[in-house]
Amino acid sequence: MDTMLLRIFVSTIVVSLLVFIILLIKRLLNNHMTVKAHYHIWFILCIPILTAFLPWNYFRLGEGIRYLKSYLFFHREAPLNSERINGVDASQAPNSNLLHDFTVSVNKAAPDFVYHTFFTVWVIGVVLFVGAAVYSTYQIYQIKKSAVAVDNQKLNKLLEACKEMVGVKRNIRLRETFLISSPITFGIFQPYIFLPSKTREAFSLNELKYVLLHELHHHKSKDLFVNYVMWMFQIIYWFNPVVWYASKRIRMDRELACDASVLNLLDESGYIEYGHTIIRFADKKYDRAFEQFAPGIGGTKKQIKQRIQCIASFSSDSLLLKWKSK
Repeated sequence: MDTMLLRIFVSTIVVSLLVFIILLIKRLLNNHMTVKAHYHIWFILCIPILTAFLPWNYFRLGEGIRYLKSYLFFHREAPLNSERINGVDASQAPNSNLLHDFTVSVNKAAPDFVYHTFFTVWVIGVVLFVGAAVYSTYQIYQIKKSAVAVDNQKLNKLLEACKEMVGVKRNIRLRETFLISSPITFGIFQPYIFLPSKTREAFSLNELKYVLLHELHHHKSKDLFVNYVMWMFQIIYWFNPVVWYASKRIRMDRELACDASVLNLLDESGYIEYGHTIIRFADKKYDRAFEQFAPGIGGTKKQIKQRIQCIASFSSDSLLLKWKSK
């Protein structure tokens, strides 16, 4: 287990450094990257979560691991008989064996205690966040259980037309439920789009088209899978504020990338209508636990404000900008 804790410690440092590097790149090359590139560059963070659990001994890196472990005092070598204890040669001092055993036990007890304390705290945090993930999954199960199929023929035809526009060929189930106040999408193997009850009465068919385009782009970009990876990061590195900040930025970049994908399908007149549609879902109870797993068109007022600013200044990416982003 000490090797596992060491790998978590090293990968925490690597993850934190990668987050700072990514943020620096995004800042320095802000005008030379597309909105999608600002989102996709975060995928580099997948590297530490893989390397942290690789069998390094197979790659003959065991000596380096052992050196690092000894450097961090995970293991302490027992004092040699030739060491001096309180100025007296241990091999010549009276009761040297007794003093030697006592010294060894003290040297080992402190690191073991510290190690077990940190490991126990980390495990408790992991268990709590796994519990939060289970609770979020339960909330989504309740939503699926309460949802009813949309039998409106016009809306179902609109969904098929939007799927063709986005390039999604999978069967997407459209459902309505009273348990949400903003549209969300969920399901990796069985994809769903959930609409709040009475959405059809409150929104025009054109506004619903923007909602469906947004949710379908989440499916096309595999954002639901990314959400699970993000949660895995937060569970493992729950103690690291840098990871929490990165997760917040990833969610924001994800929505900006999704907005840009939708705008690329619209003409300039549609930009304003799309922006107005997003504003109508601003801050509609977007802080529920399941929102971490199920992205949607809504968000907090601060998030919506930033997205509207990006929509107002949106322009199609040039070929040169796309190549620079790659």
